[in-house]
Amino acid sequence: MRPADRVAIVTGGGGHLGRATCMRLSDEGTVVFVNDIDAERLTATVESVRAAGGVAERLPFDVIDGEAARRAVASVIEKAGRVHVLVNVAGGPHNGPVTELTDTAWDYAVDLNLKGSFNTIRAVVPHMKEAGGGVIVNTSSTSKNGVPWFAHIGQSNYAAANAGLVGLTRSLAFELAPFGIRINCVVPGPIETEKSRAAFARLESDAKVRVSPLKAIPLGRLARPEEIAAGIVFLASDDASYITGTFLNISGGLFG
Repeated sequence: MRPADRVAIVTGGGGHLGRATCMRLSDEGTVVFVNDIDAERLTATVESVRAAGGVAERLPFDVIDGEAARRAVASVIEKAGRVHVLVNVAGGPHNGPVTELTDTAWDYAVDLNLKGSFNTIRAVVPHMKEAGGGVIVNTSSTSKNGVPWFAHIGQSNYAAANAGLVGLTRSLAFELAPFGIRINCVVPGPIETEKSRAAFARLESDAKVRVSPLKAIPLGRLARPEEIAAGIVFLASDDASYITGTFLNISGGLFG
C-alpha cells in the first residue's frame, strides 16, 4: 500500500492527529503539504517528516478563509502538479452553555469545523476533476459525528457544526463520484494526549462520576494518534478504491 508519487494536503497538520497523519502518509511515499495556523507546530511537523526521510512542505493558511484556501491549493498545484489527497484534520471545540454562547463563539465553531473543510474541498475539487480523480478524508469526533447520543454538554455549536460535516460528506460522495473523487470521514474516539490524559484522570478521581470514562471504552484505553492516522491513510489509499460516502469509526468500540 504505497501511493508512490502522491501529493497530499493535510490541514491541522501541527496537532497530534495531524502530525501522525503526515508521518504515516510520508511513510507510504506521499509528498505532504502541511497546513496549520500555528507556525511553530507547523514547522515541527515538517521537520519531523523530513527527519524521517520524507518530503514535506509548509502550507500556512487559515482554513476559515476561503480565498486563502484557493491560493494555497493553487500554490501546491504550481509546485507539485496536482493534489491526490486532501485530509481535513483542522477543527476543535469552542465550549459554552447554549445560553452563554455568543454569536462569535457559534460562528467560530461553524467556520472552523464545517466551513473550513468546505473551503478546502471547494478549492481542491476543480483540480481533482481535471486530473481525473482524487481522495478527500474528513475527520470528526465523538461529539461531531451527527449521532446525538455522543454529543457533549456545552458543545452544542461544535456538535451542530460537525453534524453538518456528516451531511457534507454524504452529499459530496454522490456529487463527486462521477469524477472519480472519493470522500469519506474518520470518526475517532478519545485520543491520547497530555491534555486528554489529564482530563480523564480528573474524571477518574471525581466522586460524582459514577462510571469510569475509560471503562466506557470496550478496549479500555485512549487511542494513539497513529492508530487514527492508520485509518485515514487506509481511506486515502487504493486499497479503499471502492469506498466512498462512509464513516470509519475508530473508537475502541465506544460507538459502532
